[in-house]
Amino acid sequence: MYNLIVIALMLFPAITFSQAPAIAWTKLYHPVTFGMDVVAVANDGLQLADGGYIALGTSYAVNAYLVRTNALGDTLWTKQIFNDFLSGKVITGTNIELAGDGGFFISGFGTNMTDAGVWLLKTDANGNLSWWKFQSYGGVDTVFLTTDLRVTPDGGVILCGSYKSLLDYFNVFMMKFDQQGNYQWQKRFGNDFDEAEGFSIENAYGGGYIQMVGNNSAGIETLRLIKVNSLGVVEWDKDYPDVMTFDYGMVRQTLDNHYIITGEDDGDYFLMKITPDGDIVWLKNYGFAETEQEATSVDPTSDGGYVMTGMHSPAGTAILDIWVVKTDGSGNEEWSKEINLYEYNDRAVMIQQTADGGYILFGQSRINPEALDNVLMIKLGPTGNIEELSGNQGNLVLCQNQPNPVSSVTTIKYSTLVSQNIRLSVSNFTGREIMLLQDEYRVAGSYEKSVDMTNLPCGIYTIQLRAGSQFLVKKILKVQD
Repeated sequence: MYNLIVIALMLFPAITFSQAPAIAWTKLYHPVTFGMDVVAVANDGLQLADGGYIALGTSYAVNAYLVRTNALGDTLWTKQIFNDFLSGKVITGTNIELAGDGGFFISGFGTNMTDAGVWLLKTDANGNLSWWKFQSYGGVDTVFLTTDLRVTPDGGVILCGSYKSLLDYFNVFMMKFDQQGNYQWQKRFGNDFDEAEGFSIENAYGGGYIQMVGNNSAGIETLRLIKVNSLGVVEWDKDYPDVMTFDYGMVRQTLDNHYIITGEDDGDYFLMKITPDGDIVWLKNYGFAETEQEATSVDPTSDGGYVMTGMHSPAGTAILDIWVVKTDGSGNEEWSKEINLYEYNDRAVMIQQTADGGYILFGQSRINPEALDNVLMIKLGPTGNIEELSGNQGNLVLCQNQPNPVSSVTTIKYSTLVSQNIRLSVSNFTGREIMLLQDEYRVAGSYEKSVDMTNLPCGIYTIQLRAGSQFLVKKILKVQD
């Protein structure tokens, strides 16, 4: 996922690989309930400010399962939320996002006593539950499946997924909450004749949200994108008949103010770049002959390209492998990597580029067919510090601002390895420069600049660092205090 989160004080070098990076480490995690090992799978995850990670999943006991690790994947703590069977609360935790106070928003679906509905949880930075909200229609006749969650410019969250009434097809919804978890609005998109599943949602340029949908009309499966304003009113709704998708997918912002979309297209990965108005810039497919591939996640990378992951079934087998594909900014494949750890049920649902220029994957695996599924983390590529990596990254480094999201003052850190003229600025989502922070000669070294964004409207901004032909970008999410 491309998350607007804090990766503070960590450097994000523009490393490129001529071939697929090696596996640095793999880790499996599972909870213990009443003294017994139980099944657990990861559905989402993030890298955090200290270089460590947090994975969100679900355990066999049907509760939200959090695993917090250091940068090498060693467990710092774990939490099981709603693990009291007598509470009547059941949750499948599906998505996690960093909140402005350093805690976490968690979304999921399940039941509260006899009602089926959507869960939104808030924890502190140590995974302790601060509050929970449950949104339902007051019965078990409507099933909800949550699939994505994003922090919004007002400090709240937007989540999406699919719902199904007893006698109806699956259709899609999006649901908005404020930063205290108060329900604000919900929108449903569907009809009595077509089936649709909501895969992903993202903050839209200019305000509002864009939702990725798999649509099935009379057996014809196509990609659908729905753009709404900040109140959920539809601004445009487009079908893409060239993409036959009805399984998995993700939409994320790019570094050049477009959107990148991945998923499964007739048995292969697809990657599509579109303009803010939904027009296709390019569309590419990736796969193997006579096998099935399903992409689940995409992340824009520091070199202007993209990295995808998902599942691959080798020809003639029932085995699931993990498949990672890295492209350049035009969608041309640079390298790919198949990962088969234990010969059974390896799955990846999320990939992110990490602060050291490598990649982290979250998913599930088991060590043999009879074993339990475990939360899986895989680290690809470098794990060193900036001194070890500096030979590979050019002569300019831009760190993610801290804090991010930000409501008032944030700090930007950068380093130049040679003496040169540095231009540091902030632009709005249209690319218009609104703040010139520095434009002067700097000797080699590390620098920081505080920026007061209090009086700027909530929304998405970019930090732009230029030196000669080098141009680095980071995104800022301005939220309400």
